[in-house]
Amino acid sequence: MGDEPESLRGLFARLADDAGALVRSEVELYRAAALHRLALSREALALVAAALLIALAAICCLLVMLSIALSRWIGPVGAGLVVSLTALASAGMLAKLGFHRLAKATDAADEEKL
Repeated sequence: MGDEPESLRGLFARLADDAGALVRSEVELYRAAALHRLALSREALALVAAALLIALAAICCLLVMLSIALSRWIGPVGAGLVVSLTALASAGMLAKLGFHRLAKATDAADEEKL
């Protein structure tokens, strides 16, 4: 009977060591999975960035083309101002909408945590 408490202490010590090793292994597994996903998504993000740059160039081309077309009726300066101000107003409205939705999403995320 004298050996029984000692063996229970040993079992609990080994259990604590094994639990710690399990937690460390799980953390390492999640870290490796996250790094793997990051490596896979780098190329995809680069392709999306390239697509956005090309789309931005196309939009600039369309705005210049619209300015040239409007310059027949309101002159080059007037056409440039009309197109630029219209584009800036559109960008401002989109940014305002985006920030509003972002604030709404972060508020909803904060409420879920509570």
